[in-house]
Amino acid sequence: MFTPRLFFESMIELVAGKNREGYTATLLAVFRRHAKVMPSKAAFSLFRKRISFRFFRDLLFAHLHAHDNARQKYHGLFVYAIDGFETEIPRSNEILKAGYSGRSLGSIRQTYYPRLYMGHCFDVINGVTKDLIVSKTNEELRMADQIVPNLERNSITLYDRLYFCRRLIENHAYYENYYIARCKTEGGRSEIVAFAKSDARQAEIEIEGHKVRLFKVANRKTKMTMVLATNLYFDWVSHETLYKLYFIRWEIEVSFRDLVQSLKIEDFHAKNINGVLQELYARLWLMNFTKLCVLKSARVHLNPNSYTYFKPNYKILFSWVSQNLKAILDRAVHLWHDFTQIIALTMEKRTRRKRTYPRELKYSGKMYPRNSAIIVTGGLT
Repeated sequence: MFTPRLFFESMIELVAGKNREGYTATLLAVFRRHAKVMPSKAAFSLFRKRISFRFFRDLLFAHLHAHDNARQKYHGLFVYAIDGFETEIPRSNEILKAGYSGRSLGSIRQTYYPRLYMGHCFDVINGVTKDLIVSKTNEELRMADQIVPNLERNSITLYDRLYFCRRLIENHAYYENYYIARCKTEGGRSEIVAFAKSDARQAEIEIEGHKVRLFKVANRKTKMTMVLATNLYFDWVSHETLYKLYFIRWEIEVSFRDLVQSLKIEDFHAKNINGVLQELYARLWLMNFTKLCVLKSARVHLNPNSYTYFKPNYKILFSWVSQNLKAILDRAVHLWHDFTQIIALTMEKRTRRKRTYPRELKYSGKMYPRNSAIIVTGGLT
């Protein structure tokens, strides 16, 4: 009853559906398009358990690799950002037995819903996911270590303050790619703290035998000065280049917003970890596929040298792709005109580095944090 294609279409329809839509709405939409009898929800659920999440993960990375030539570069270099992300996953016996648990809220308390932690590598020029590492524990540095070997030699990776350490320097030296990392100016390495307090605008230090170049860069909006470390050469990089490159790191934060608000990454239907990862990688495939199609349309160009750029409404495009997936897979030529027309109609002008005030936390936790927590004693809940 299910074929790989029908299953694939059903999963994309499922993850692109609205909150109120589940298996019934998904199967009805897909099998009606194919003029076939709709199977039961139980049949779909059983079929899902037979398919590994690697089916979608491999599709995600194979599609990205096939379009490497279409992705834009900055002076011949891919530009990535690595950051961590966490999401709630359903609390079921299967997921708890797999070793997933809630985030710690103290010595004996943790959140009721288990957490899935991710190390996300995002192409900030083209707006697509390059790599994703999932974990049961919040170890962002370890996940970043696993991503670096998969990056091209001609690439730059942007990091926030958490990541800069000896391991980062050694990894990028070994795999011969570049990094730009923001540094802690208080409580960090003594050489960097001393540089931050000095009047010098740039310097070169040595850490574990590797040369690290330091730059002071001022945020033109907040007027705050930060220290950036890089292994790029002085004759290639400047304060202006570092400023423009580092501040497009914010695109990875925008990607998290798109995943949560547009693709509803936190709305899982599965109750086992294989199903959760199926939905996660299916959502990432949908995001990458749509954005690469937009890129091929030659209607957008995220240029780090420009303060303004144009961007279509991806929420509308995600929905359009899922609704027309059958025709897309059938290579219906007429759809390209419709797709480019939607891009043109939903194009909006955006401004980078627009925020003028430091980030503020509006609230911490949920309204009733104790009601969403459990007590953990001796490994029993």
